Amino acid sequence: RYGLQLKLVTCCFGNTSLEKVCVNVAKCVVACNADTKIVRGASRCFRGEVIEASHFHGQDGLGDAGLPDPPASILPAATGEGEAASALLRISRQAVTEEAEFTLIMLGPLTNLALALREDPSLPSRVAKLIIMGGCGDSRGNHGRVTEFNVAADPEAAAEVFAVEWPQVLVLPWETCVIGTVPWQTFDRILYGRQAQRSQVGRFLAAVCHLSYVQKRGTTSCSRDESGCLQAASK
Repeated sequence: RYGLQLKLVTCCFGNTSLEKVCVNVAKCVVACNADTKIVRGASRCFRGEVIEASHFHGQDGLGDAGLPDPPASILPAATGEGEAASALLRISRQAVTEEAEFTLIMLGPLTNLALALREDPSLPSRVAKLIIMGGCGDSRGNHGRVTEFNVAADPEAAAEVFAVEWPQVLVLPWETCVIGTVPWQTFDRILYGRQAQRSQVGRFLAAVCHLSYVQKRGTTSCSRDESGCLQAASK
């Protein structure tokens, strides 16, 4: 629709462990009927620690929805954790060869991107736009009182990414998610209405969101997190 192609998804720790993230990404690819390469990345931050968000996203990191396992053929190979960085560099060079515009959309911790920069500091010269979902500008976070989850998960990696000069950077901080909420009535109509249930993607999203946004509705708001980054990429 917007002339965009999703060529690569790199996985890293975040909502849950790296192993579960790889499976969850594959489930998303199947639901969207997409032809997208999935690559394993970092299992922990540069300091060696791991934080996760099972209290919100469920033990499987995808709402404990009991969705079918994806075909083993689309799961990423059990390669080293540096494979994601190498894959990012390869596709950036491919974009130059094909004279295509290369956009990076970072929806989790920035570890994989920081590793790619360490391997090849010239990467930014091949990136048209970098979009990051992370950080908080008014010191009110969603992980700690003053920290946002994706940056807090690997602050050293985030520091290395933000220290680099990129051609164009767009950061969607936690405030964007809080301000850009969707009324629950609209949310229910989109995800749980009869029209939505006819769509494979609609059924998938309804199942994934049920735990976090229905069972826990009294303590959560319906924010537009990842969707805001995707909208930004289309502009």
